[in-house]
Amino acid sequence: MTMSLPGSLDSLLTSAMQGTLKFIFVGGKGGVGKTTTSSAIASLLATTCERRVLLVSTDPAHSLGDAWRTKFDNSPTTVIEKGWKMGSSSCASGSGAGYLEVMEIDPSSSMEAELAKWAEIVKTVAGAEEDPNSESKDGFASKISSFQNWLSGIPGIDEATALSAAISHIDSGKYDIIVFDTAPTGHTLKLLALPEILGEAIKKLQGWQTTAWTYWEAFKGFAASGSTEAARKRNAAREEVSDMLHKYQRDIGKVAAMLKDSVATAFVVVCIAEHLSVQETRRLLGELEKNEVASNHIVVNQLVSVGSSERSGAVLSKDEMDSLEVSREIGALDPDLMAKVIHACRLTAARGAIQNKYLNDLKTSEEAQKNCH
Repeated sequence: MTMSLPGSLDSLLTSAMQGTLKFIFVGGKGGVGKTTTSSAIASLLATTCERRVLLVSTDPAHSLGDAWRTKFDNSPTTVIEKGWKMGSSSCASGSGAGYLEVMEIDPSSSMEAELAKWAEIVKTVAGAEEDPNSESKDGFASKISSFQNWLSGIPGIDEATALSAAISHIDSGKYDIIVFDTAPTGHTLKLLALPEILGEAIKKLQGWQTTAWTYWEAFKGFAASGSTEAARKRNAAREEVSDMLHKYQRDIGKVAAMLKDSVATAFVVVCIAEHLSVQETRRLLGELEKNEVASNHIVVNQLVSVGSSERSGAVLSKDEMDSLEVSREIGALDPDLMAKVIHACRLTAARGAIQNKYLNDLKTSEEAQKNCH
């Protein structure tokens, strides 16, 4: 259920129908219901709002397949076809054009493919007979190899690569909205810091490569470096390095711009009403604000339903508990069964009280007040 803050999921539906909302990120602590929440939001957009939706998991430990009871891969699979509607809503246009497709991108596989490209370049530049790690034999090959190792160790680079692959789908015109089922909070925070880290590193390498190529050509000379074919391959490698660096800049820049676009992007934070989850949620909200990422929605899962009247909800009132006690004492019902029922009710009431405390802590926190307005 959603928090009863002024900001609600209704604004997502409105933005979706207006065509301004393009990306929805669903994030939070592990095990709080991100996958079910992202699936529910994506289904709502596809059916009630009749949007063409792609639901993407970038979490290395995928759960979408479990939630939908099927297997997904890095190719979109249709789970809700055109024309399927969920009840009636003023949000719907009646065209039945909405559908939902799901895909699970393996961040590690995406990263391995990128690293393989760099490995091939190192082999081309250094030559099969040379040690690519030897600075004395070929400084440029060594530098590329070092960049390759550095790139693979950057926190968040694998998910950024996966996001970059997913973004291309929005440009295809096949989808109106992409919903991202993200990895746990730690991965998200690393991703937020990635554009700046990678951007500075690429600038340094681009500046270095100009000097390195000039030095290499002057010192070795293409004529002395081997056959004409070898010279051609190395020159092609030089162009490929430049193209790849520019591509990284474009892709990472696109991810950064997407995250900070408060009109096209919404970040939905998911949590449960417990101390650790609430604290992590507050930290995530603070980091999102610091990185200028809009987050106006918090979904709180696993709440004990209190209800709006005496006869609704899972938690009994004090009078109802007293009535059960009296029934047990006078033997109106089986004593053992009544004892179990009363014990279960007390546990539920205690959990509800604890949840209300932490839910109130979250509602009144500075981070929620700033973001959920």
